[in-house]
Amino acid sequence: MPTRGITRISGKHRALFSSFLGDMVRKHIGLQILSRNKVGPEARNKLWDEITVKSAKAKMARSKCVFPHTMGRGGYAHMKEKMIEKKEIEQDEEPPRGTLWLKGRVNKDENHQDDESRSVGDKLGERILLLESQLDAARREREEKELLIKSMSRKMSQTEGMCPLVKFILINSSADEEGGTTILIDTE
Repeated sequence: MPTRGITRISGKHRALFSSFLGDMVRKHIGLQILSRNKVGPEARNKLWDEITVKSAKAKMARSKCVFPHTMGRGGYAHMKEKMIEKKEIEQDEEPPRGTLWLKGRVNKDENHQDDESRSVGDKLGERILLLESQLDAARREREEKELLIKSMSRKMSQTEGMCPLVKFILINSSADEEGGTTILIDTE
């Protein structure tokens, strides 16, 4: 972390680092000592050791991250709020995990930072579109079947000599070998 002069911290994460240092000082030294010159060498060494251990752990964690995110401190919750503000999703809607993952790995210009994350992002985006289209097709098919059943039920009740209104219950079964829909008829 570069410093300007003796006491000023500069750099990209200066606010976070300052907060971390403040927590460390409160934990190990306390708030009674107001000048860093009055802190003993043992306390300074203890603080420095803890800072270097935490830094090494963070460096190790960053090295294992294959697709680093670029969403900042707010994380996925903040990203969801931005999506609501931009009218990409409704207030009570939960965005798909894949969409959140993709949005978390692009910069402000909506570009991926490297070719590998772009490749994974493209594949994931294609898969999301495919699943959404399959879901829409299944919804349309179900709505069409429900309309057909209501129409047939009305016709049956209007025909003389037939039973009154018949209630059809659709049961979708993935185990159905023919791929059709099982229909139960309730005549009560």
